[in-house]
Amino acid sequence: MTAANKTYLAGAAAVGLSSALGAGAGFVSLFLLTRILTKEDVGGYAFAFSLLQLLSFITIWGSDRYILLNVAQYPPQQGVLLEVRLALRLALIASLAAFGTGIGLWVAADALVAAGAIETAAFWVPALAFALVPMSASTIFIAWFRANHRAALSSLMYGLTDVSRAILFACIFLLGAGSKAIAAVVVLSSFTPLLALGLVARGQAHADLCSTENPTKTRPLFNVLGKLATYGLRIFDIILVGMFSDAETTAIYAVAARLAVFCALGSEAMQPSFAPRARGHIVRGDATQSQLELHRARAAALLLTLTVAGCLTLVGPMLLGLFGGFEASFAPLLVLMAGYVLASGAGLLISMLSMSEEIVASTMIRLAALGVFFATAVPLIQWHGASGAAAAFAVAQLAVISSTVVFSRAKLGFWALDIVSGSITCMATAVLFLAAAGHLSSLAAGVLVLAAIPVLLVADSHARVLPGAALRALRGQS
Repeated sequence: MTAANKTYLAGAAAVGLSSALGAGAGFVSLFLLTRILTKEDVGGYAFAFSLLQLLSFITIWGSDRYILLNVAQYPPQQGVLLEVRLALRLALIASLAAFGTGIGLWVAADALVAAGAIETAAFWVPALAFALVPMSASTIFIAWFRANHRAALSSLMYGLTDVSRAILFACIFLLGAGSKAIAAVVVLSSFTPLLALGLVARGQAHADLCSTENPTKTRPLFNVLGKLATYGLRIFDIILVGMFSDAETTAIYAVAARLAVFCALGSEAMQPSFAPRARGHIVRGDATQSQLELHRARAAALLLTLTVAGCLTLVGPMLLGLFGGFEASFAPLLVLMAGYVLASGAGLLISMLSMSEEIVASTMIRLAALGVFFATAVPLIQWHGASGAAAAFAVAQLAVISSTVVFSRAKLGFWALDIVSGSITCMATAVLFLAAAGHLSSLAAGVLVLAAIPVLLVADSHARVLPGAALRALRGQS
């Protein structure tokens, strides 16, 4: 195996490990939060943390992409980190912007509440505001390590942060502390990537190659819009619920959203291997292989999503009972999972468009879907609370998939969604909606969703080859 392949595989494995760590630690953190805080404070915490995630895209202002483009152009050097001065300068600028934004949040917290935000935001927004500084700086340093071809290490940082936060939450739970301790822990745990990467950087040699004399130009505004388009649905949903409902409804939705995101692990697990392989086929002009790559990735993502959605449907009421008083999160959880099933039905088609150099089109499709979400979420939240927000999320996912499938047919020349996978996707989505409306029990709905898996394996030719391919890969590694 070549060194390049080893590096790629290590990076892909690290992404998977980081996602697993983040998902597991996120679940533990959520459970501990619901045991430590009141339901209203859980809603305030979720609102404030989502607001910080949104603002972090703005405070770094595309610096992560700038450093990737201007440092990754050099070949990897063993034991050497390139452009440390550039990384430090960009991290300092981002930190200052984040500090100023933190002050603004501190001052504007009461104004947010006056504008309609939940009352507990008056405490949580200023309490968490300055976590924005290490969050922004960490993003720059993670991008710097990735640009220096340390993909595995940089990818682990997100999961490591979630794990450190979960451990500290557990200590707070055992000590019987409250909301102020939670806020302090969130700020402290945000320094985890800086400390970890700083320790690694101390043992490396440094070199500055003056890459910024003729820098590769980036469009920071477009980069920020791209991030908002990619992650906006998972951030704006909680913010909108916090602005147009009460703290308890926000908490109910936040718990549902945190559990539902497990359904996205299928597509996220496929992303590290799919994107570079698809790009290689496209560059070589091999349309047949690129189409096959997409269909196999779509089948694998759909299988994983159906597995998670079916299991969560079966055990969801029991899990939510453990959280204490969050049984009302089950209906929005089912609707959110329906949205993720819709998203996985067409596989990684958005990524395929990006690899085909249709980055503007893919970004505009996502931004349009975000607009659909805003247009539907505001009235639905006011009418139906957490379930309304979840329904708006599902509608936005449907808008993304339908527009992407049609656009890709025109640009790439083939349908990304075949009859078999499309029918199974629609069936599973309908089952989850019926369960959310109370027309199916969680047991019946979970069994029906899981029953779609063997049907997909038998009826879908692309899914049928996956078990054999996995076995051959394991044999080859052994």
